[in-house]
Amino acid sequence: MKNLKVRTKLSILLAVVVIAMIGLSGMAIIGMSQIQSTSVEIIKDSISQDYDDQIRNEVETAFSICDTYYGLYQAGAMTLDEAKEYSATVIRGISYGEAGYLWVDTYDGVNVVLLGNDTEGTNRLGSKDSQGFAMVADFIEGAKKNVNEGYFNEYYFPKAGETEPSPKRAYTKAYPNFEWVIGTGNYIDYIESTTAEHEGVLSSKATNISAISIGTGIVLIIISVILTVMLTRSIVGPLKDTSVWLDEMGSGDFSRHIDPKYNELHDDFGNLMQQLEKMRHSVSKLLKGAKSDSISVHNSSIELAHGAAQTKDNSANITIAVGEIADGATNQADSVQDGVNAIQEILQNVETLNSEVDAADEKANAMAESSDNMKANFEKLKVAMTQSADSLADVSEKVKAMGDSVEEVQNAVAAINEISSRTNLLSLNASIEAARAGEAGKGFAVVATEIQDLSVQSSQSAQRIGEIMKGLSDSSESAVRTVNQLNDAVGGQQQISDETAEAVRDVISMIADVRENFNKAKDAAEITRTKCVDLNDTMSSLSAISEENAASAQETSASMQEVNNTVENISDLSATLENISTELTELLEVFHVSDL
Repeated sequence: MKNLKVRTKLSILLAVVVIAMIGLSGMAIIGMSQIQSTSVEIIKDSISQDYDDQIRNEVETAFSICDTYYGLYQAGAMTLDEAKEYSATVIRGISYGEAGYLWVDTYDGVNVVLLGNDTEGTNRLGSKDSQGFAMVADFIEGAKKNVNEGYFNEYYFPKAGETEPSPKRAYTKAYPNFEWVIGTGNYIDYIESTTAEHEGVLSSKATNISAISIGTGIVLIIISVILTVMLTRSIVGPLKDTSVWLDEMGSGDFSRHIDPKYNELHDDFGNLMQQLEKMRHSVSKLLKGAKSDSISVHNSSIELAHGAAQTKDNSANITIAVGEIADGATNQADSVQDGVNAIQEILQNVETLNSEVDAADEKANAMAESSDNMKANFEKLKVAMTQSADSLADVSEKVKAMGDSVEEVQNAVAAINEISSRTNLLSLNASIEAARAGEAGKGFAVVATEIQDLSVQSSQSAQRIGEIMKGLSDSSESAVRTVNQLNDAVGGQQQISDETAEAVRDVISMIADVRENFNKAKDAAEITRTKCVDLNDTMSSLSAISEENAASAQETSASMQEVNNTVENISDLSATLENISTELTELLEVFHVSDL
């Protein structure tokens, strides 16, 4: 398809359109045929459904009659046989349409209602149609199986006055109250005739529509052919002119203008030719400018080569000078770095001194803190000794008081001994008097004996207390002597403590002087460190500046080297540009342009 001409492509398009129209016409005919068949089926189904509804309604009418009389039977107004008889009579008189009627058979096949003819009262369970189908038996069995819905079936039976059997469709339904099967039916050959009439009408309309579709398709094909031919002519001519004109411009001839007739056209080809004319004009102008510019470029390339040579010489001299500056900056940076290193060493020494001063100051602080603690402890010791002396004095007084109490107790014990001696004498006298009294004095003798024993015990206890009091008196005298010795010792210790506290105060004063000297040394070291840091920062800045100068000089030297390389490249490129401009001028001579 890519290599086909436009005329061929349009012819193929026309063929495709014709084939598509023929296909659409064929599909329309087929579609109409399908619609016709579907419509016939729908009509047939509709007629059949109407017929089924009609015969079902007739049977339901008979059921209503039976329900009425069965209700009277249930109410006691008549017997069951009377209800059946009245129902049969009414059903026998029902007719519909041209030849429609109802029939009634019992479950056993005995006919109850059939137009009042001789068949009534006979069993027709074995009745068959012309095809051998036992239709009555099928009526009864189907109705009994489908009590609620009823039962449809078809059979063949001759019409009145005819011998040839015709198709007939029946509907039967069981009425359990009477054990009846009520049914009706009619011939359905009219359904086929009616459907055939509708089918003929639809076929005629489908034929007319198909003919119209075919005619319309032929007309559209003719119109498409005419339009395609006209369109082909309107496209191929301008395309041919465009192709010829583009071939001329492709060979380098931009001197011919477009045909003036295309200036009057406003379709796509007219716009295309007008845009091509604008392009021809722009390209012609570009070619003329290119020729002029190529000459200017040739001249400029010669001047550029000469300037590049001079620039190369100057950049070489600059490179040498920059190299010397870089060496001097490098030496300066090394010297400054030496100074920075020396200041760093001084700064480290100062830091070490500061550390030692801080350590000594910490030790002095610790000594001062210990001296303060010692002073406080001595003060506490002094207070404790004073309290001890007071306590010993108090103890001495109490021991003396206890000695006095012991002496009083000893006097009391002597009095008790005296009383117990007298009591013992009295008890002895009482015993003698009791013995004289005989039996009358036995009770008194017992009491006298008890008193004598008590006096002996009192004498023994008083003796024991006296011994204890004597030991206590000796202990109190020893305690008094010990307390006096402690008082003397505490007094001497208080004097030693006072002298020691005075010495501690002198030590604290000296430690305070040492700490003050340490603080002065620390302040001086800090000032020295600050000055060294400032000087180090200055030297570091100077070192950084020197390094930056050296780096800048080296970068400048490298840049100048790049400049030299660039100048050399420019020199080479200027020579290349001169050659290219010469070749371009020769190439542009091939193109022919008209006056703009």
